[in-house]
Amino acid sequence: MAEYPIKCSSPSEILHFIKSFKLKKSPGHDKTPNSVLQNLPTKGLTFLAPVFNTCLNLYYFPQTWKHSVIITIPKPGKPSHLSSSYHPISILPTLSKLFEKIIKKRLQSHLDESNVVPPHQFGFRSHHSSIHQLLRVSEDINKTFEKKKHTVALFMDVTQAGVPRRGEVWRSERHQNKFWEGFLKLNLM
Repeated sequence: MAEYPIKCSSPSEILHFIKSFKLKKSPGHDKTPNSVLQNLPTKGLTFLAPVFNTCLNLYYFPQTWKHSVIITIPKPGKPSHLSSSYHPISILPTLSKLFEKIIKKRLQSHLDESNVVPPHQFGFRSHHSSIHQLLRVSEDINKTFEKKKHTVALFMDVTQAGVPRRGEVWRSERHQNKFWEGFLKLNLM
């Protein structure tokens, strides 16, 4: 059972996430299109809430939800014999995508409430875009210029620089925090 209290999901929250699904997205190996979930009656949503809540409280991510269908889409103008010439697309089961949205909301809430994310981190945060970061840097440069001082900037392209497997970073920087320990038990890989 959860050692850290995790907020339970409700049928209304589940419905909110289901409504965010695009109808034309391909289903995973479960062959359940998003339209099936979008047409669920209230009883169906009421059934799903305790399923997801039990998974959250047990830190359990069903194995079948971890399996995906991988398709590749060729990049335009790239040689077809190179694997780097393709975009790999992982198509997950519909319930997996729904559960991931529920987990993401709880993780995001925890990060926001505990101020774990540095204030200058703009990537992967709601209400923070690259435009905001550029504005912040521009303001810093202007302030320095007004003080008749110099500004030095270093910009690095770290694309694909030692990209860790999903979850590897979290495991290498484990905190003694019960919240994180529980979510790491989900073993999303």
